[in-house]
Amino acid sequence: MPHSLTSNKAEVMEQSRGIFLHMEKCAGQSINQWLAEIHGTNWVSPNLIGNHREIIRTYGGAYSWLSGHVEFDGTGLDPRYRYITVLRDPIDRLISWVNFVLSVEFPTDYIRSLQEGAEIFLRSNGQDTTPIFYQTISNPYCRRLSRALSTAIVDTSSQLDAALHVLEQFFLVGSFENLESFCNKYIFSQNISEKHIIPHVNKTSKKRIDTIDDNFRMQCANYVRSDILLYQKFCLNNDHLYSNLDTNSSAKGLITSFNWNTPSHPVRPYWEDETLLAYRGANLTCQVGTNVGMFREADGRFGFLSLGPYIPMIAGTYDVAITGEWGSRGGIYIVECHDLSSGKTVGTGYIIDWGSPDLNFFAPISFVVPEALENCEIRVLVPASHKITIHNIMIARNKEPKKDKKQISITDTKEPPVNYARVENDMVGYLLSDKTIMSTYRAGVLCIIDIQDAELSSARTESRVLVQITGSVGPNGLAAATIRATLGADILTTAIEFTPAFESGSFFIFQKIFHIGSVLNAPIFEIIVSENTELHLFNVKCLMQY
Repeated sequence: MPHSLTSNKAEVMEQSRGIFLHMEKCAGQSINQWLAEIHGTNWVSPNLIGNHREIIRTYGGAYSWLSGHVEFDGTGLDPRYRYITVLRDPIDRLISWVNFVLSVEFPTDYIRSLQEGAEIFLRSNGQDTTPIFYQTISNPYCRRLSRALSTAIVDTSSQLDAALHVLEQFFLVGSFENLESFCNKYIFSQNISEKHIIPHVNKTSKKRIDTIDDNFRMQCANYVRSDILLYQKFCLNNDHLYSNLDTNSSAKGLITSFNWNTPSHPVRPYWEDETLLAYRGANLTCQVGTNVGMFREADGRFGFLSLGPYIPMIAGTYDVAITGEWGSRGGIYIVECHDLSSGKTVGTGYIIDWGSPDLNFFAPISFVVPEALENCEIRVLVPASHKITIHNIMIARNKEPKKDKKQISITDTKEPPVNYARVENDMVGYLLSDKTIMSTYRAGVLCIIDIQDAELSSARTESRVLVQITGSVGPNGLAAATIRATLGADILTTAIEFTPAFESGSFFIFQKIFHIGSVLNAPIFEIIVSENTELHLFNVKCLMQY
């Protein structure tokens, strides 16, 4: 038996928390007022504008239903809420937007800049406009919705894929052209017997465009092709209505839901020291793909192949290196450092297939963590119909370089002194990121590690230096590499024998301890490579052991 609107409103709303995503010029103000009439103004927020998570944090305690222009920030959908929205024919929405912009009588500087672009748009019959106005008319549905999955998706194809997956998690998607069907379905879902008519609010009265010819319509379609496909899937089927009512879930499938409590547990690294963590691909979580041995392999579906390891990070500079293998060629894969607890994406990079004949890849990325974060993951977004295998993900903490920009050092008073390599000759090697050194296939000294005089003077008479190298062998292969240690008058040469972490040999770890006696000069360690050697040295450092 349906509930009475007046007597059981609170009971209905106890089981109903939602977010109405107001797309511009899609009757959002009218629907906001309609929801308030159904549930009461104490239960439904006014039309809000802001960041997804900030709106929830600020107004979620005061209102059961939040309504407004929500800007997603890569944190997914909040599983506590049901999401609903209304879409309009993208070309009609574009024309309505032009009319609205030009009708503003007392524009701000921003609106005035939009008006300039709109005027150019009209004078050129849709063939030209300004960059700022273009941003407001270029596939606004896909651009906004895709940001629920990731803020780094920029190409239109991936934005469409992401938007499709996001809308599939919505509780209800209606069309502007058939609001009655949307309203009936919503009222049924809320178990309400009374009907309410949607009012006409914020309707543009002064229209510069009323009807358009076929040529202008074709020009407009060029700006919203992805939105047209999205609209056709969700609004031109099932009697102008898409709904997830039967699933009773608003956050499932391929969307990473924002989790307020972040219960995820850190993944145990297979390699760990005071600055470096390394994880096998198969030990991380994912949305798409399967485990193949110790690796994580994509299966051609759109989504995150890697999620994790859910670790705390202190403020500072970090280098991330990802090794793997191409399963298909020509792809661009987005890599993000994302904190689940705060919802912040603090770093973005890309794995790009540049067409090398070798199937193995090495992708170094650097980013800055501005403040302490609680629950970080490195996530890799795979485009649809592309395949990739992740072997390892390595995370190294770094600090600001000293005056010599080539010298990278971490000196924490609570840790042993650590010295990082610097590149001596850029004809032999170069810094790709803060701690990633690439060889150039030429013979010579690839990099040098100096032990600081101050650190040496504080050492005991008998000290040890641990030289540690992590990285991977590039497609050109390994010819020969040695370490030359200058310890006062003694010069020691040791061949670098890389022990593959896995059978593929894509990632190696090398360690060698050198004993230092009573020397007057600071020891120097050089890594020397022969011709045609390609090394990606992610972490080359010396640790004093007193």
